[in-house]
Amino acid sequence: MSSSLPTNFLAIDEEGYALNGEIRITDRNVGREILANIKVAQNGAFVSTFGEAPVIIEAFDEPLIALRVERDEGSLFYLLFPYDFDDTCNPETFWLDEWDRFHGKTSRG
Repeated sequence: MSSSLPTNFLAIDEEGYALNGEIRITDRNVGREILANIKVAQNGAFVSTFGEAPVIIEAFDEPLIALRVERDEGSLFYLLFPYDFDDTCNPETFWLDEWDRFHGKTSRG
C-alpha cells in the first residue's frame, strides 16, 4: 500500500465480520482477503484491501475477533477468525480491558 491512506472504508462488526455499507460480507474468500491483509498504517489506523482496492478498516472494537482460541503444542495460541482465517498469538501479549475481555497481538502484529 502507498504511504497515503485510502479513502474508502469498510467496517468490522462486533462479531468480526466485514460490512460493505450495512451489509455483512458473507463470501468467505472476500472476507479472508480483508482479514489477511489488515495492517497498521503509520498513523495507527487499520488498513486492508477489498477487491484489491485499499480500504480503511473501521472496527467496532478490534479488527480481528477470534471465534475460537486453542493452545498449540508450543507456547503460542491458535486463533480462528471469521471466514476461516487463522493466525497465532503469543499469550504474553494478552491484556484485559475494563469489561474483562482479552486483547492481544497476532503473530503478524
